[in-house]
Amino acid sequence: MDEMTEEDLKNENLHNKAKYHELTGEKEEIVKLIRWAFSEMYNCFDALLESNRESSLAYTKMEEAQMWAIKSVTHNNYSKTIDDIAEFKK
Repeated sequence: MDEMTEEDLKNENLHNKAKYHELTGEKEEIVKLIRWAFSEMYNCFDALLESNRESSLAYTKMEEAQMWAIKSVTHNNYSKTIDDIAEFKK
């Protein structure tokens, strides 16, 4: 591996999986809804679970699920619109 340069660090020179993916206004709103939904589950966990190995694993898996859900919107040819998910927002 060669020495890293400033040019190497530019987003356009990075592997697609390592790049920063800017959100459009609509995708940003969808990501906010995903974060809200997970926040509700975290609140539920906080209220119902005691601190133990199993609850720690549950939180870790929730964090992982949240990451993958958001990545599925930001890193793919995501085509849903706010209108498509209007039912969820009710």
